[in-house]
Amino acid sequence: HDSHFEVAVKLVTGDLRRDPRFVDALRRECRSLDRLDHPGIVRFRELVIEGELVAMVMELLRGSDLEGLLSQGPQPVAEVLRLLEATLGGLAHAHGAGLVHRDIKPANIYRCDDGRVKLMDFGIARAADGTGGTRTGTLKGTLDYMAPERFSAGGGGPASDVYALGLVMWELLAGRRACVGAELPQKLGWHLGVGASDVRVARPDCPAWLAELLVSMTAREAADRPADGGAALRQFSARASQPEARPSPAPAPPPQRPQGPSTVTLPPSGDVAEPPRVQPLGGGGDLESVLEEPWLDGPEFGTTGGVVGPPDPMLSEPALATVATSSPQPAGPSVGGSATRGAGIGWRGFGVFLLVAGGGATVWRAGNEPHDAPTSAASAPAASRLPVYELKPVPAGTTTIGCASGRGRACERDETKRKVTLSRAILVGATEVTQGLYLALMGSNPSWSSNCGLGCPVETVSWFDAVAFANKLSDSEGLEPCYVIRGETVTWPKGTRCLGYRLPTESEWEVAARGGVDSLYAGGSSASLVGWTSENSDNQTHAVGQKAANGYGLYDMSGNVWEWTWDWYAPRPVAGTDPTGPASGSDRTSRGGCWYLDPQSARVVSRGGSAPGNRSFSLGFRLVRTAP
Repeated sequence: HDSHFEVAVKLVTGDLRRDPRFVDALRRECRSLDRLDHPGIVRFRELVIEGELVAMVMELLRGSDLEGLLSQGPQPVAEVLRLLEATLGGLAHAHGAGLVHRDIKPANIYRCDDGRVKLMDFGIARAADGTGGTRTGTLKGTLDYMAPERFSAGGGGPASDVYALGLVMWELLAGRRACVGAELPQKLGWHLGVGASDVRVARPDCPAWLAELLVSMTAREAADRPADGGAALRQFSARASQPEARPSPAPAPPPQRPQGPSTVTLPPSGDVAEPPRVQPLGGGGDLESVLEEPWLDGPEFGTTGGVVGPPDPMLSEPALATVATSSPQPAGPSVGGSATRGAGIGWRGFGVFLLVAGGGATVWRAGNEPHDAPTSAASAPAASRLPVYELKPVPAGTTTIGCASGRGRACERDETKRKVTLSRAILVGATEVTQGLYLALMGSNPSWSSNCGLGCPVETVSWFDAVAFANKLSDSEGLEPCYVIRGETVTWPKGTRCLGYRLPTESEWEVAARGGVDSLYAGGSSASLVGWTSENSDNQTHAVGQKAANGYGLYDMSGNVWEWTWDWYAPRPVAGTDPTGPASGSDRTSRGGCWYLDPQSARVVSRGGSAPGNRSFSLGFRLVRTAP
């Protein structure tokens, strides 16, 4: 039993509670609801029937539903994308379990204060359908979102939920209701003969792919829509992962600076024999005079390993970088080369490029190149010149993990306290895998975020992308690949005995995140000191390694991006020695929270789950190795 679980009680009122057909149907629905366990669905606890009292005991949520959000006008595209992705995840889980919601509307989608998104009211609408409850006005709000087939007796299925959700998201973008008319005949006529227009008429900044997806989701004929939540989520993920799908924040005015050359080309060899023939800054290339120039606003600059740049405790030596690009703020070094050769390091935003050869440094200003320019294998560094992926040791031993209530800690049902034993020490990536390392190895950069350059954690990567990257990194270093990949079938013959790069198991991840102590976050009791969440991220990812490390020297295990693990998601994670999770499942577990969620999600015990094929701008990964 859970030691701490706050509940909300939903009372069924009116004639429905006196209708034995409805009560019997609700009992059946609640038995089905008890099987649903997904982060995107409010958790059902108990059905209480005593006389005329009919009540459902549910997980208590704090926040507000989307009905209130509609009154605030058009919502940011990035927020609508987040809400759509999260709701589709819950809907896909329900449809996969054979359940149809039947009452998708803004009032039944809840945005929690901690950033989670929950689908509510499964069961009541389905039970009411069999007794005429929907058509008698008990669920009057449903009429605005009822798919055309639902107006016929017995009509409707998973595609009807997709239709309703498409209308909700259309309304959030447009800032107004979609369905017109006050009574059933007018609403029926709208659904059958008018339908939702292209949302770009009301919202010109909506990405074309999103507008097209909403057209598909709200098609008049069910056969023309995604068949269910899972199909819609796959379409969303496939389109959202494309470079043109990335939401673009309003550009800030560029800093004023003198004109310089348009590019800087590095020589093919690792050693820099002489600097490129470009015009030095201010006619001299004096580093001190450059740092005094007024256009070098932004984060405080410091010195790391002989290279001038933003303070970065993870960068002990200079490393080869790509040319800076056009984001409005300098942030984080773009790491991408050998740490043992003469090298350069660049910062996005100001076109500054430093070349270091021997003991001297000369500074030039280069022009801007598009963030996605180096996307081919030919433009990525060779494997022999990959950035160093630093590993930190985490000792073997037995650790108590999971959530213990008290001291202000609220435990979720899937955060079971348990003991796990690591039989061998592991080596854990000091940071999340960066865009620079991913680009250098894979020849492409799928990430949505570009605000902090190649020092940002890579995201918009699926679980399959992560295991393929691990195998390729093992190959590049002469280590045994841990995974056998045949399409979407991935096996792990040696398990944790494999000595190559791999994803951590969920238990390994939490042991590492704790850093040898019992702390709320990975590195302390303050989320803002150790990670990037909605409280301090400015709604974007940040370069790795900028916050405090935990006791094992690991950065960003709380916040920034969620991190894939090996394990299939299970409501009750297992204990024991070297546990690797369930043998099968529908979602892979992710840990650590992310930049757009509340600190609650960044606790070391917080758990998430996502389909392994999903690519989200909040999902990245770090790698581990079993110590030899």
